[in-house]
Amino acid sequence: MRKSVLLRDMPGFPQFARQLTDSVAELSLALAGENYEATLEQTRINLAKKLTKDLGAEAATELADAFVAAVAGRRREIEAAGPTPGALN
Repeated sequence: MRKSVLLRDMPGFPQFARQLTDSVAELSLALAGENYEATLEQTRINLAKKLTKDLGAEAATELADAFVAAVAGRRREIEAAGPTPGALN
């Protein structure tokens, strides 16, 4: 039986959380204005696969789903704000 450990209690979690947050920001900007559904679905699948060994399938899937939802939400915020002055086209 696998012992449950909270993500925040895992070694290296603060760095991992920062990396996820930075990745959400970067990916959201990269996908703004683009057809992104297929890209996000593949990202979700790949992330879940990579995390399964350390977190277990259920937790990995939940984290991957949350990551993709955060990227999609941030992307919508960026697009709703419209073009920014000095933005490159």
